[in-house]
Amino acid sequence: MIDEAALVAKMLEYAPREAEITRIEYEGPSIAIYSRNPAILLQHGYLVTELATKLKKRVIIRAEASERIDPEEAKIEINKILQPNYEAKKLFFDKASGEVHVYVEPYPSQKELTELSLKIVAETKWFPVFKRYSPPLSRTVDFVYNVLSVLHVERKRFLTSLGNRIFREALNPSKDIRIRVLGGADEVGRSAFLVETSETSLLVDFGLKPGVAKRTEAFPRVDLEFLDLEELDGVIITHAHLDHCGLVPYLFKYGYRGPVYVTEPTLPLMVLLQLDLIEVTEKNGGVPPYSVADVRKMISHTITLKYGQVTGISPDVKLTFYNAGHVLGSAIAHLHITEGVHNIVFTGDFKYAPTLLLDMAYDKFTRAETVIMESTYGAPTDIMPPRRAVEELLIDTINSVVQNGGKVLIPVPAVGRAQEILAILDRSIRESKLSEIPIYVDGMIDESSSIHLQFANYLSSKIRSLINQGINPFRSEQFVIVKNSSQREEAIREGPCVIISTSGMMEGGPVIEYFRNLANDSRNMLLFVSYQVSGTLGRRILDGAKNILLPSAEGKMESISVNCKVFKIEGFSGHSDFNQLLAFVKKIQRLIKNLYLVHGESEKIMSLSQSIRKTVHVNARPLKLLQTVYLA
Repeated sequence: MIDEAALVAKMLEYAPREAEITRIEYEGPSIAIYSRNPAILLQHGYLVTELATKLKKRVIIRAEASERIDPEEAKIEINKILQPNYEAKKLFFDKASGEVHVYVEPYPSQKELTELSLKIVAETKWFPVFKRYSPPLSRTVDFVYNVLSVLHVERKRFLTSLGNRIFREALNPSKDIRIRVLGGADEVGRSAFLVETSETSLLVDFGLKPGVAKRTEAFPRVDLEFLDLEELDGVIITHAHLDHCGLVPYLFKYGYRGPVYVTEPTLPLMVLLQLDLIEVTEKNGGVPPYSVADVRKMISHTITLKYGQVTGISPDVKLTFYNAGHVLGSAIAHLHITEGVHNIVFTGDFKYAPTLLLDMAYDKFTRAETVIMESTYGAPTDIMPPRRAVEELLIDTINSVVQNGGKVLIPVPAVGRAQEILAILDRSIRESKLSEIPIYVDGMIDESSSIHLQFANYLSSKIRSLINQGINPFRSEQFVIVKNSSQREEAIREGPCVIISTSGMMEGGPVIEYFRNLANDSRNMLLFVSYQVSGTLGRRILDGAKNILLPSAEGKMESISVNCKVFKIEGFSGHSDFNQLLAFVKKIQRLIKNLYLVHGESEKIMSLSQSIRKTVHVNARPLKLLQTVYLA
């Protein structure tokens, strides 16, 4: 256990007296130094850096709450400091942390940010977190901010108790490390893995399986006696897709009160999808697995981390997120256990190649004894064509359909593929390669795009460059953001157009209404650009179904004839293809002792394991549902 009194004494010995350090306490995974004059400590940042290095812990500076000026007064003061060169377009005051999120226009240079931060801390005692102002601002981010504001007392209490739990003295330090499979093995969906040491219990991902009605098959195996929510030290979410994050609020519904670790963009993105899941389920007459109140509880217990930020999350486990290249904020989770006794890498869903939207997945690990790797495209035939050729095929296909008087309906997940397709269409419009037709954007896509803008630093350099030039690649002049039923009817009724809508696997959302109205016309095309899980409506149509039963507005089942063209363009996936999976394993093969394959259809996983053993000479093995593997 850290000697708090000794720490205070050491800081008082070396820190300037005018900083007036009052206390040092645990705040979640960090050690917080509280001061009446925190700007003085910021000016002597080397002291904090030295302390963090010696302790091997994250150290942050906080102002005593009693020293912070009132938020309304702080708004006025911050704008005075920013003027005349900058303007705070929006401010959010996080009372639990003492931070103020400042959406500023234009965005200052790094040197100016440092100078402005010091002035704001000195004058207001609030710590600014500067963010680029890129309208439209996300309603979901606002929702998250409002929850944190309302629940700031509860969150502060949670962070304190979490800190005491993380920094507890290790009672059972050992090499007893195991992984239990609760979902996501031999299947795509309900990813959930329980990582245990004799000291720590962690969940990595907790999602649901699309296209499955029975909860016993759609949910991870939470019915097992060894999953004790009170003993769980944390939930780690690799990215915001429902098959990885969709059931996290379900844990809070049944009493979990621990932390959820995600990257910064993943929090609003997963909240967006979870709230939509509730709405869609209720609209379809079902009972959601959790409530909005459970989502709020989850938000108040979520810890956001940056890529590369090493964070202690229990006495014997450190967590680091690295870019996975799959969707905005997607992460490869690296677990460093018991001072290096063992290291586990969960790839989550990852893309080992650059795309227009994101940089390629990280691969510069120094320790990775056990790797749990996705295998979605694990067959030797799963090889993606060159990305530029795929983008040209998309534009050529659209032009061909609309020139013949048809409409192109593209089902997409709201997070990831939607923004990739929008950015490609925007570029093609600016390069005059796409016919001048309206492009209707429906569902949660525009809201998801707003979140992408607010976290543009996680996007590729090409997209960031456009945004810095004032170009919003997700809102071209030809894009029509569908906000009501009349615009939806217009898209269906009027001439040739492109319709981009959720959901990506056609399991709900406005895409169903478009499909119902467009499927019978042979001039139209249903164009798939993302993976279709077995059992989903999208997969059934892609596999050749010609008659689909859908409920009508009156609730009766209606037969829909699929006379439109059905086409799938391979190459837009955010998953690594067969060659990319092999290349990733080759890159880190010298580190690997155990390679386990998950997140794929059974035959693809078996095929990939054989290919890896044969070509890379690493003993790749599939994991099975409910299997337990012992690592050390």
